Amino acid sequence: MRRVPSSFLKSGMITGSHIYTLDGRILLAKGVELTDGYIDKLVSKGIPFVYIDDDISRDIFISDVILDETRLKAKNHIRKAISNMDSFDYQETKSVVNEIIEQLLSNRDILYDLEDIRSVDDYLFGHSVNVCVLSVIIGISMNYNSEQLENLAVGALLHDIGKGMVPSHILHKAGKLTSDEFEEIKNHSKYSLEILRKNDSISSVSRIIAYQHHERYNREGYPQGLGGKEILDMAQIVGMADVYDAITSDRCYGDAISPNEAYELLAGSGDYYFKYSIVQKFLFKLVLYPTGTMIELSTDEIGIVVKNTLGYPTKPIVRMLYNSDFSPIEPYKEFDLFQFNNITIRRVLSEAEVVKISSSEGK
Repeated sequence: MRRVPSSFLKSGMITGSHIYTLDGRILLAKGVELTDGYIDKLVSKGIPFVYIDDDISRDIFISDVILDETRLKAKNHIRKAISNMDSFDYQETKSVVNEIIEQLLSNRDILYDLEDIRSVDDYLFGHSVNVCVLSVIIGISMNYNSEQLENLAVGALLHDIGKGMVPSHILHKAGKLTSDEFEEIKNHSKYSLEILRKNDSISSVSRIIAYQHHERYNREGYPQGLGGKEILDMAQIVGMADVYDAITSDRCYGDAISPNEAYELLAGSGDYYFKYSIVQKFLFKLVLYPTGTMIELSTDEIGIVVKNTLGYPTKPIVRMLYNSDFSPIEPYKEFDLFQFNNITIRRVLSEAEVVKISSSEGK
């Protein structure tokens, strides 16, 4: 399967994964043939993209790093926690994060290679879960013990709970924020600390993570303008996860950038925005070109990423689809770019380019 922006969906395409409603019900199941009505419904609900199965990607499998059931449970818990900030069920929080930790510990060589499908309205809840998952993956790579992983996961999952106290018209504003509105947005980390302090069961470490996740190594962050070693390492992990998920997601006030662009952006942040050693651990678990990405190679040929390998982000296994003149390669050929030092990925293709190339077949 591969990811297709909703604006490029066509009647007859087959869904490659389940698409869920805000309350966790299946909106469209995997394997459903899209109709114009289904597409209109997805667009109206603010679903930015859909995983689809087509001829070039049908046997390419993209697996989430946690179970669908766990992700939905975590999203619903965050939704309930934000709507009931003064007395949310912390035992449920612990249950959810330990489920996430257990699943991630079962595969220490895991790569973060799939983005969950979420609507604009679902952004905050999906974002909180993604930040938690990413943070735990990094915590595992740093050999954190079970207590440290739990503290990290709780702080990550609840890092934005304070946004429930930010007025909705500011939080979801599509245009540029005024200086006063931006200051109110920045207050969410203080609000998170205030909320978490009301629950004696939440560790001081988890509270500090939520409070400090917008602090930056060079003192350009907030709310205290801390720098360097003054910032808790776990808060920097969550801060990096927060930035990565935010910039690679469509939001009410901006479009996503590609994972390879985000990777390059974060690669330059060591000992500037974040501690260098944490940046290195973080990048080791990310992919530049997620499975299912259409790419152009230095040979001018067009291919699709079939699989990524831990530690070699620029050298995935690629299925060659089109020659340099856009004629189809039949049958498809697959190459592990690790075996070919003279071949590199030049760029990621937009869906508009994919459509143009596929429509030129046989002409």
